[in-house]
Amino acid sequence: MLWIDSICIDQTSIPERNQQVKHMGEIYTKAQRVVVWLGEKTAKSEIAFKYIEKLAGAAIISNVRARDHAFHMLLARMKEEGKQCAGPNIPVLDCLMQDVFSRTWFTRLWTIQEVALARKTIVVCGNTEISFEVLVYGSNVIAKLQAEPGSENTLTEHGVFSNSIALHNRLVQAIEHNRSPETKMFRISVARPTENPAPLRRSTILELARGKNATEKKDKVFALYGLFEALNIIIIGEVDYRHSLADIYVYETIAAMQEDRSLDMFYSLTNKSDALGLPSWIPDWSDTTSPRCTQYWAFAASGTSIPSSRGPFDGLKLAIYARTLDTISRVADNPMPLPTPSSSSTNPPFHTIIPTIHSWAHFCNPDFTTKATFPDSPYVTNYFSPAAFCEILVRGNAPLPDPWGAIDLPPTRIIQPEKARMDYLHDIAACWGPIATSSSTALLYERLMDYPSSIVSDDVLTGIERAIAGTPKARIFHRMVEIVSGGLDMFGTERGFLGTGLEGVREGDVVVLIAGLRMPFLLRPVGGMKNEWRVLGPVYVYGAMGGGEWWDEDDMDKVVEFVLV
Repeated sequence: MLWIDSICIDQTSIPERNQQVKHMGEIYTKAQRVVVWLGEKTAKSEIAFKYIEKLAGAAIISNVRARDHAFHMLLARMKEEGKQCAGPNIPVLDCLMQDVFSRTWFTRLWTIQEVALARKTIVVCGNTEISFEVLVYGSNVIAKLQAEPGSENTLTEHGVFSNSIALHNRLVQAIEHNRSPETKMFRISVARPTENPAPLRRSTILELARGKNATEKKDKVFALYGLFEALNIIIIGEVDYRHSLADIYVYETIAAMQEDRSLDMFYSLTNKSDALGLPSWIPDWSDTTSPRCTQYWAFAASGTSIPSSRGPFDGLKLAIYARTLDTISRVADNPMPLPTPSSSSTNPPFHTIIPTIHSWAHFCNPDFTTKATFPDSPYVTNYFSPAAFCEILVRGNAPLPDPWGAIDLPPTRIIQPEKARMDYLHDIAACWGPIATSSSTALLYERLMDYPSSIVSDDVLTGIERAIAGTPKARIFHRMVEIVSGGLDMFGTERGFLGTGLEGVREGDVVVLIAGLRMPFLLRPVGGMKNEWRVLGPVYVYGAMGGGEWWDEDDMDKVVEFVLV
């Protein structure tokens, strides 16, 4: 028997969809084999699959030194063989891996349970076959090697392909851990690095699945029910496509908040909830375009405070407890453009975000764009420097999510980047800053001092683009800025704080520290209503992200109730 969702279910019949979707988890759990078709092969995909399989095989070597040597030797061969496929200014591994992981299958929501629940999954690309577990493991070996300081693309594209399989990865671990001993699969020893993974929460699955596409927005919840059942997560209500989208999202979010006993769902807010008529504190799970906060576990803006809320009440209002940090007094003219995939062109333009970089640099300190050298300027917490500006652009250099790593962390645990990584990031930022913030060709060449004639141009954007393209460290940091700051506004506050938040920040918005949350959040008063606010998502505020120094446990009188609508 062969089962193909798109053919075996009448997508135009709501009663049939209601009936069949309930059984999707069971279908994939009982299937003897699931075959994933990625499409026709290319020269890039052939090289990628060849070395992914070799690297996965090398991972079973027990001697650590021998294994590491095998990894680096295979990676060097992969780069050499892939040079003919990569365009100028595009890292070879990025080019090869993008060809595999940018394919449509990895973007679709329903594919998650296809591999997470299946007994055996084979991935087919052209006439190449590889087991899904080997694909995951080999790809993550590459991701980890590329995360090392000095790699050609460090972490800039790590997230692009690893996030494609991060949820599959964690679900396979968690579901296999839940299986009875007699039904455990061989893949548990191949694809999972730990024997006792932390249980996956409903909220974590909702957030990780959020970036996947679904034609029917209600499937952003219904497509997860088979996974919830396998993980012993209570299913809220029946699959019924007659329910309103708002009701489905509200009930699922409230269930997650009550189960977690936390407000961590707030990190998923993207300030577009009102488009569906949702309360501002309910995430729009169908929004796959807005930048989402994935780095909150590197911060502790509210110290070790305990989350506390009241509600929902009076038509889905929620009361939270927070203290005001400051009020927005100014906003930079332009938001940072959203990043463009580096695979979209054989010669990606580096100048796309430079006008915004100039605007933001001038917004922070006009000297950043006009002088060859300049001293640090006074700041709320000490001094503000070009290094601080770069730190804002990559939100404190917080590490990107590790697909093998712990996603659910206790509030007392903070993951800080390793010193070697921080030193490396400071180094590449120091290479990038003087180039990217130059407002004229004369200043650019004065700052560079020793530069090749090939970058010379009368046009400053062309000169900057050539300089970044010809400087590997600057190129790496530039891509990080695109990824981390894309879709954000820069703002300043009345007391002098500087930071970034989702596009749409306004003067008069209030930055608050919410009890139990690691990042500051932006609130906007509802006109004409006393103490009613819309929450607009998390923000990064330079000098107020670590240690909870602005959350004074001895001065709790300043912690007040805010009613969110």
